[in-house]
Amino acid sequence: MSARCQNKLLKPLLTALASGGTAYGIGKYRDLNPTLDPKLDHYLAIGEDVSKTIAALSGLVAAKRGISKIPGMDKVGQFFGVVGDQMKALQEAAFNKLPGAVRDPLSLLAKAYNAVAGFTGSEIKAIPEALKAPARLRHAKDLAERSAQYSAREAQALGEVDSFKIIAGASADNPAKAAKYLAEVALRQAEAKTLGEKAAKVAAKADQTKSKALMDLAKASYVVGGIAAVEGAEQGIKENYRQAMEKSFAEGKPYILKPDADLTSTPLKKAAMFTVGTLGNPVEKQTRDYVGGKWTKDLAERAYQEYQYDKIEAARKAGTISSATADQMQIERAKEKPFNMSGKAVYSFTPAVAGFTKFAATQVAKAVKYQDSSEVKKLYNPQHLAGVGLMAYGNTVGSKLPSSIPVAWNAALAAQGVIQAEKKGPKNSRGKVYRPLAIK
Repeated sequence: MSARCQNKLLKPLLTALASGGTAYGIGKYRDLNPTLDPKLDHYLAIGEDVSKTIAALSGLVAAKRGISKIPGMDKVGQFFGVVGDQMKALQEAAFNKLPGAVRDPLSLLAKAYNAVAGFTGSEIKAIPEALKAPARLRHAKDLAERSAQYSAREAQALGEVDSFKIIAGASADNPAKAAKYLAEVALRQAEAKTLGEKAAKVAAKADQTKSKALMDLAKASYVVGGIAAVEGAEQGIKENYRQAMEKSFAEGKPYILKPDADLTSTPLKKAAMFTVGTLGNPVEKQTRDYVGGKWTKDLAERAYQEYQYDKIEAARKAGTISSATADQMQIERAKEKPFNMSGKAVYSFTPAVAGFTKFAATQVAKAVKYQDSSEVKKLYNPQHLAGVGLMAYGNTVGSKLPSSIPVAWNAALAAQGVIQAEKKGPKNSRGKVYRPLAIK
């Protein structure tokens, strides 16, 4: 293996190890300090999640590059590439058999869908790509300047063509001179044509490079903005739960959880949820998980944790309870905190393969920590395995993947989200009772 190949393999591997070590360190600190302020614990959990995501993505890149160096793997890649080509050819043949009145609108719809879903489906991987955008923009500028230089030289050559034609025309009484300048005309015309072709080619490359850089920046902005929006929305929901809890507690009543209303209560709502859910994983995860009640329930748990923490610390500060009693109460409180303290902001924009890798690592860690092998058995899920297989294929020879397959997969996920929301919606999370904390 050449030094360059070794460096290309070593860099993501070291990144994976460093990020994994960071995630482990944050997780270990959280385990050793279970009585942390839940607000701080939440942000530490986000940091741990980000580190795990970087480790998973970098590890997958290193694995992909390492596997590609195994003798014979290029043949495997070629085989799947051929299979993809054949599937693509079959799709195109079937599509071309459709009547024009059907085929043309479907073609326009497919282009529009790919443009929208290709953007809304952007994930965390868009951020490192955007970091390359400034260099790409500079390169695009250099290319544009080079194209302008070619164009200027082309214009100069064409100007000389005109001048030489005039001179040749004025030299009718001197055939040798006329022939000389006519020969120069042919040379300048050939030169101008070559320069024009170079200018057009370089200009097209400049436009392509600039467009990619701007799109990468737009996608990264969408991802960063989306993460911030999900985090902000969750904080708002959590604060609403806490205010509602404290209002009930002030009135001497327990708080009964009432998560967000179902989005699947009518056929129209189901259709809307399905349509939105086909726009890529980041969007589909919002509809599926929120209406599933899982995340809103965790937010209610976090709100209750914050309420208890603040009340215990207020009692400690006021001298109502001793510091030892407060510490013990915080330990008991922390035992009930939800496993997911980070929320779904990072998770929403994590690629499926990296998400499954994180999930697998988490389950193995839980199996070791709790000495419970059943945690590892949760890894076997036909849907997860099918999705990971499809995404792995798409990340290797996916350029040859027929467009109908990822579209169909998005539709299947969206449909499953509607079914899951209907079966496991907020109605199944309602009714949990939260009681005021008694300070003794």
